[in-house]
Amino acid sequence: MCPAGAPGYPAYALRPARLAAWRATFGDARVVCAETPDGPGDALDRPGFEPLTWRFDWADIDLVALFSDGLETFRRPTADETSRQLEPVPLADVLVPLLQVPAAHGHFLQRRARRVIDQATARGWRHLDDVSVAMIACPTAPGG
Repeated sequence: MCPAGAPGYPAYALRPARLAAWRATFGDARVVCAETPDGPGDALDRPGFEPLTWRFDWADIDLVALFSDGLETFRRPTADETSRQLEPVPLADVLVPLLQVPAAHGHFLQRRARRVIDQATARGWRHLDDVSVAMIACPTAPGG
């Protein structure tokens, strides 16, 4: 996401005029953040559309997950004597249940995401932006 809050969508690169307008307004930077089981990972400032790659040891990985920034827009209702508001739901309260995949076969992501959204709705939570999720199950190393 651009520090000014306007994401640099890769589709902008398909329309040069739109990309030029975005760059003129917001610059050409994005911040890429990584979450690990131990907490926040590295945050990188990168030029807007430069490819980003990470390399991992397959032996250490059983699931790869990618989420949009919409995951951080979940809100829950709160009320006091004078007002009602929506307060942010801690990221871990949304992220951890999404990552608790009991069986990575078939449509495992669809089942997991649907369950998390249903639970959030039952709690009165809502999200204020689109939520995108991608996962790849990696039970064994390639070719192994």
